[in-house]
Amino acid sequence: MTPNIDEDDVRCVNCRYWLGLGNYRGSCHRKAPAPMVAENIRATTEFKAQWPMTGAEDWCGDFAPTAQLLKEYLEHSGHKHKNPEADDR
Repeated sequence: MTPNIDEDDVRCVNCRYWLGLGNYRGSCHRKAPAPMVAENIRATTEFKAQWPMTGAEDWCGDFAPTAQLLKEYLEHSGHKHKNPEADDR
């Protein structure tokens, strides 16, 4: 059972796939790293794969709440649930 999450909480910072890197920035690990081309400081071209960078307040359609956010919503709604991720199995 997944409770209805408030629209204001559907943000990268509350997503189980997001890894915060400081200064309200982080990387999304929902899918595999994406190939990218970048010029470095020596004006040479680099080809590499990188996780998409996002802001903490960004959002997308693949949002999945963290276990902590689920726990808070379940406690707030009065439901008792030992493991909020148990439904994922």
